[in-house]
Amino acid sequence: MTGMSEQYSNISKIYLLNVGISKEHIEKAIMSLNIENVILFSSVQMKEDTISYAGHLKETGVNVLDMVFVDPFTETSVNEMIQSMLRIVDEYPSDDIEIIAGLTGGTNLMAISLGIVAFIKGLRCNYVLNKDADFIIPIDTFEKLSPEMTLKDVEFYFKEGF
Repeated sequence: MTGMSEQYSNISKIYLLNVGISKEHIEKAIMSLNIENVILFSSVQMKEDTISYAGHLKETGVNVLDMVFVDPFTETSVNEMIQSMLRIVDEYPSDDIEIIAGLTGGTNLMAISLGIVAFIKGLRCNYVLNKDADFIIPIDTFEKLSPEMTLKDVEFYFKEGF
């Protein structure tokens, strides 16, 4: 891992996870994917609950690197969430650390925002199908898109495939 600061030398993957009222998807993903490092996104309305849940995760051995609290219920919330998510992703050296977006959880607008961030950054994603099934859907769509692609190229990809 050339060039990585000491601060991140023991981190190879970080999972971005939206936290809402339900936490089952996070528990399932952690167990199934052996998640060790997370950044949690939650609403300001869920701040106290999310801080408590982060404590639980730490007790179970999950490293909570950061928590970002957003207001998902305003006219500008999608833009503000995307900005917050992009800023936090940019804090970690992407050449040395794989960042994966968990698109399950939080509000619909939080999931949309994290999906847009995954699109912009070309991140691998996953989606927990439901809390009862032992099934996590890997989503590699955004990884396949090149930053050099025009919107027309992206549109063609989704219409025709590669």
